[in-house]
Amino acid sequence: RDETISLLAGVDNQLAASLGILDDVSGNLSTLADGARSAETDINALLATSDSEILDTVTSLNSAKIGEYISSPVTVEQQAVFPTENYGSSMASFFTNLALWIGAFMLTIIFRVEVDTEGFRRLTVGQAYLGRFLLFATLSVLQAVVVTLGNAAFGVQMQSVTAFLATAIAIGVAYTGIIYSIVSALGHIGRGIAVFLVVIQIPGASGLYPIELMPGFFRRIYPFLPFRYGIDAMRETIAGFYGYHYFRFMATLLAMSAVAFALGWLFRLTSSHANLLFNRQLARTNLITNEKVEVMGSPYRASDIMAALSDREEFRGGVEKRARMLRENYRTLIFGGIGAGVLGIAIITLLTMLLPTDKTIMLAIVVGWSLLVILYLGAVEYFTQSLVDAEQVSLLGEAELRDAVIHRHDSAGTSVTIRPTGGESEATQ
Repeated sequence: RDETISLLAGVDNQLAASLGILDDVSGNLSTLADGARSAETDINALLATSDSEILDTVTSLNSAKIGEYISSPVTVEQQAVFPTENYGSSMASFFTNLALWIGAFMLTIIFRVEVDTEGFRRLTVGQAYLGRFLLFATLSVLQAVVVTLGNAAFGVQMQSVTAFLATAIAIGVAYTGIIYSIVSALGHIGRGIAVFLVVIQIPGASGLYPIELMPGFFRRIYPFLPFRYGIDAMRETIAGFYGYHYFRFMATLLAMSAVAFALGWLFRLTSSHANLLFNRQLARTNLITNEKVEVMGSPYRASDIMAALSDREEFRGGVEKRARMLRENYRTLIFGGIGAGVLGIAIITLLTMLLPTDKTIMLAIVVGWSLLVILYLGAVEYFTQSLVDAEQVSLLGEAELRDAVIHRHDSAGTSVTIRPTGGESEATQ
């Protein structure tokens, strides 16, 4: 009996739901009927009018054409404003800049950056710095001529051969100024920085792909890369000049080179003894090539001389204390730096394997980390040798210290005097 009552209750609910659905269907049918009556009224009105051409036009439309128009309502027509004849012409600006940079770098490898003083009675640091640069710049001009002739021989498009050649010469000299200043100031470390810069600029200067397609790291450093302006300027000589963009690119590149050249000159004046000490350490290895630093300023730092004149005993005590601490921790500092460098490279390599990171960025990080380690080791050696120089200053007599201050030359007067015998050179203070 209970099951029968439950079954009847369920049937009652189903009937109620069915009635609701039938009501909805009835309402929908009423709506459709109203729409049909409205359409009938409109058609009758059109048929009743004297102008039946409108109806004929509507009924005769080509549905396929209408669908095609709706699917692609706009047709894009491309028109090249500054066309290039071939793919080689499009890539010529990048590879020409790369060749000029590598050529300038090779000059610092093949030729000595330090000037030989033999045959000179008096030679200032500024004269030596500028003279060696003029030699490198002359060779860079010859490199630019060879590169331009090669481009012309391969049929690279040029709006003007003269403009292309002049641009290549200016770019080559600018790159030479940047690389020479870094190498002259930092020696082998500067050569490493020059290599790091070319590694960064290959993907980051929009030479291969538009900068908008590169990772964010390269987009951020893009405005500070010399290649960016050299490539854009050379593109103007290949595809065509647009307004004053060419002059803006060249002015920016030459300004960057001039700033680097001035900073290198200043650093060379103030760090001559550091270069001397660094190259002495390289010479002791009998393995790594080194420069013979002959043109330099005072062998002692002005701060050490003034501190010794102010209070000799306090200066000597401070120097001895710092020297003792450095000697006790020297091996720890050196091997710690080497270990940190190796460990850092291992960690970066592991992250490169595990993470979906752009490999170019990771390579740049590895190179940058290696340069930091090299700079750290160089700084340890520099401070070690500086303490040796400071100990020598503490042993100078009062008259010698005052003479060093009085005769300490500025950038225009720092010189080297050659002994009459033609032997080794001696710095005149």
